[in-house]
Amino acid sequence: MSDNSHPAVGEVYVDFDGQQLVVASDEPKVLDYIRSKYVHMVVPRNSEPIGKLSVRTTRDGYVVNGTKELQHSDTIETLYDYLCHDIWQSFLQIRFDLLWLHAGAVEKNGCGVVIAGKSGNGKSTFVTQLLQRGWNVLSDEYAPIRLETNEVVPYPRRPRRRVFPGRELEEMEFGEFETEDIEIPADSVRRTPVVLANMVFPFFKVGATTQLEKLSPGDAVMEIIRNTTNFKHHRRLGIEWVVDFVKRVPCYRVTYADGADAAEAVNTELGGK
Repeated sequence: MSDNSHPAVGEVYVDFDGQQLVVASDEPKVLDYIRSKYVHMVVPRNSEPIGKLSVRTTRDGYVVNGTKELQHSDTIETLYDYLCHDIWQSFLQIRFDLLWLHAGAVEKNGCGVVIAGKSGNGKSTFVTQLLQRGWNVLSDEYAPIRLETNEVVPYPRRPRRRVFPGRELEEMEFGEFETEDIEIPADSVRRTPVVLANMVFPFFKVGATTQLEKLSPGDAVMEIIRNTTNFKHHRRLGIEWVVDFVKRVPCYRVTYADGADAAEAVNTELGGK
């Protein structure tokens, strides 16, 4: 297909902490998806964006140019997760000053709580359940932390949670089950950083009775490091920060089978503390 036959390219600007990334495409579905997924992060055009993620149609599918180039020959819908990951990578590459946790984050009464854990343990379920209990959303998938102030910086993508299949999942199965996007009211999105008051590490287990237990400093250090996406970039500073952090900030593990019960336990124990 020649350049002259390409549809017009549209642009969407995604903002994180005052810095914008351009997402450009000649495929309207891409732009509609970004506007929906990043509805609380989309802003007007900025004269000095940090970079550009482009998606162009070709005879064989799509070409993506972002943090790297990708040839994609499947449907456009199967590309969406990759685009979200590349958007995050774009911000990560210019914000090494932040410690990025694989986590959701919420706030209530001025207290920030990070909910960290690997896929399948219910981070998005906790975020949406706590939203229903009066908490505000800071982030769903990634929780960036300013080490010098212990603040969580908002990264409020629209949460997506898996529809529970009735059993525990193997890690290789996570992408095979139905998911649903969760609407977040604009007035339930925290748009400014908040000091981190607690960390929670959910552990889903079929048949378990909800149990919220405080972690020892050693266990908390291991959990934080395990769920940090860019720990190697901080090296000694990262180790020093984590060791100091767990001495001052309570960290918890919540074992559960029922997300509503677990969220209520977290809300009762940590809401406003």
